[in-house]
Amino acid sequence: MAEYERTLRWLEPFGGWRGFTADTGLCNRIFHWEVAYEINKQNNFKYYILLEEKYWPENKLLDIPTTKTITNIEGDPHEVEKLKFIAVYDTINKKINTAKPLYSDNIEKMFREGSLKLGDKGHYFSNFGYKELSNLYPNEVFNKIERPLSKIKLKHRSIEESIINEMKNVVGIHIRRGNGIPYTSEDLISLPENKRDKFSLIKRAVAEQSHMAYSFHRDELYFNIMDNILKINPNQKFYISTDLPDDIMDYFYKKYRNNLVDKTFLLNVVYDYILNSGFKKSDFVYGNVVENLVDLFSLSYTSFLVKVPTSTWSIFAESYTKKESVFVTDDWDKTIREKYIKTLKMM
Repeated sequence: MAEYERTLRWLEPFGGWRGFTADTGLCNRIFHWEVAYEINKQNNFKYYILLEEKYWPENKLLDIPTTKTITNIEGDPHEVEKLKFIAVYDTINKKINTAKPLYSDNIEKMFREGSLKLGDKGHYFSNFGYKELSNLYPNEVFNKIERPLSKIKLKHRSIEESIINEMKNVVGIHIRRGNGIPYTSEDLISLPENKRDKFSLIKRAVAEQSHMAYSFHRDELYFNIMDNILKINPNQKFYISTDLPDDIMDYFYKKYRNNLVDKTFLLNVVYDYILNSGFKKSDFVYGNVVENLVDLFSLSYTSFLVKVPTSTWSIFAESYTKKESVFVTDDWDKTIREKYIKTLKMM
């Protein structure tokens, strides 16, 4: 590991995500990184935030401020990886020490009291699992800060510009139904008959991971919003961000084919740029890096957002550009219609 004078070593918070699942936890990892950034900010950016490259494959395409990634040695057990990551090498005195742990109670007290100054020791590591700013700062403080995530940029400006141009004046639709979403037999029946078996197969594979904080939101909610928007503006374009495979969601694309942004076009633009820049497509297979980043930033650069309650993906997309947004569960007449018309006037 390269030697740095001061570091905040932010461990992957979920015990070693391996990148082999569709749900990579990207936004959770970013929200966790925000804690380190906020501490660094209050210490006048004297530290480098260090992340494990193995668990942050997106870093090849992201510019994350005051942050470096450290290469893991493939084949090491996770606990060995952790030990190497927190090791501090003093090459001058030929010594090895370990970074100082920051425990959960340390972090909670620091944010509760508004005192994020660190001591004299130059190296710290996160020893508290997953934390995010919204659960650490009091609400009155959190609601006033500029989210550090807004400072993360796509490393290649031409990719970012392509996404921005395609998403201008587009309505973003977030549909979250994959990993961790419980559903009922009535929810399953609400899907087209020819999609139910494929959907239930996917869900059986992740049934034990279901998280009751999330809910299954049926097609009728999305159709109602999209159809009502099209009554106001028949030319409105939509971008659908979903965690389900295209072969399950293709009925959305057929229903709204003339009003949807072409995801394939955007992905081809990005892959063309990557290949022309000397990267290999295989470099980004781990964790569906390209697809995830294009999807997240496409949703984030839309002009109006239909969100999924409690989803960090939706929260990132809303916070990144501070756009007008609604929940898919909001009432059309009471809430959504007015907000959409307000946004439409600015398009």
